[in-house]
Amino acid sequence: MAFLIEDTKVKFVNELLQNNITTKETTLGNLKATETEDAVKTVLLAIDQGILFKLEINPDKNKSYWDSVYKIVLSSFSFVAPKSATSDSLESGEEIILEEDVIE
Repeated sequence: MAFLIEDTKVKFVNELLQNNITTKETTLGNLKATETEDAVKTVLLAIDQGILFKLEINPDKNKSYWDSVYKIVLSSFSFVAPKSATSDSLESGEEIILEEDVIE
């Protein structure tokens, strides 16, 4: 299993797909995604704000195991915004003290 996240100039997933390929609409977290599957591999593609998300499984052995792992990843995947340090401190009511050292 491979999960790739990279910048892209492509706006739509279908620009990355070959002609005459069977696709299925699905989701990755809260993003619309497109899934392709053939005898060798399953690939899921999603694009958001110039970022390409690609999840690929290529199981040469134990296909049922990797299919179940893939389904678990899809069903549990979510995007979560990181918390900033200042908001944590403000929410907990802690006082922030910035100290300066003077070197002469």
